[in-house]
Amino acid sequence: AISAAIEVFNGSGRLSFAFSNHDVPRSATRQLAALGLLAEQGDAMQLLLLKLETCLIGSACIYQGEELGFADVQDIPLELMQDPWGIEFAPTFPGRDTCRTPMVWRESAPNGGFSNGNTTWLPIADQHLTRAALDQTDRPDSIYREFAAFLAWRKAQPALMDANEMSPLSGGERQIVFDRISEQQTLRCCFDFDTLTASFEEV
Repeated sequence: AISAAIEVFNGSGRLSFAFSNHDVPRSATRQLAALGLLAEQGDAMQLLLLKLETCLIGSACIYQGEELGFADVQDIPLELMQDPWGIEFAPTFPGRDTCRTPMVWRESAPNGGFSNGNTTWLPIADQHLTRAALDQTDRPDSIYREFAAFLAWRKAQPALMDANEMSPLSGGERQIVFDRISEQQTLRCCFDFDTLTASFEEV
């Protein structure tokens, strides 16, 4: 999909990448098995995907919770589901509510700080409370903090900020490698799905 987008839109900036949205399973859930990774590797994988997404040409849409490593919520009771697909097909297919639960802000706040109501449209996910957004801003090792630091570095890279040109993809079977190219800089970007690390080099 990335290669096809490059072929059509390279140099134009007229495209947007989103690795997750409100209609598909979250990338933190969807990609673990696809990449043959363990649950404990999920945070490193999520950070790597965020870096990849924000190094591609065009604009990037980060779906709420990706920057916190939210996974899909699989334990929503049938009587609390809202998505017609989930209501109709659960438990075979739990529908799209799994990625639509309310954003949580503080683990210690009622409803995770999302609402002061007695109930929320979908239930607050207990599994997300330990990754509540404002709490994660205080954790130096959180995905949020590491991604924020990466975005600050990204702002200083002309190849990523001032142009929408990139080379075709290359790299090994479990790598994505490409150059981002501007008049001021050519930046080689390497994303390794074995080590779950990203590296960058001016060439």
